[in-house]
Amino acid sequence: MAEARFVVFEDRLGKLREVLRHVRHSADLADQQVGECISLGFGSLAQGEQLDSELEEFVLRRDGQALNDAVGIRPLEPSAREPLQQRPEHAE
Repeated sequence: MAEARFVVFEDRLGKLREVLRHVRHSADLADQQVGECISLGFGSLAQGEQLDSELEEFVLRRDGQALNDAVGIRPLEPSAREPLQQRPEHAE
């Protein structure tokens, strides 16, 4: 269900991007109201793209965790995340 809504959201962002591009190239930009609408539209697009990125990261993390759970992969213990100590080179 969430994935379907995500796809619809991305589709609507794409349509908004197309409309803004079209209006920016064909409208009378000297008209203050048109300029304000375009500015608001691009602000909304930027916010939508930020939300899109956050949702995508969430879905990828969630799906990655579900995959890890399915195959039995556990996160590393904190001590295992520390960098490995470099071994001294063999003296020649």
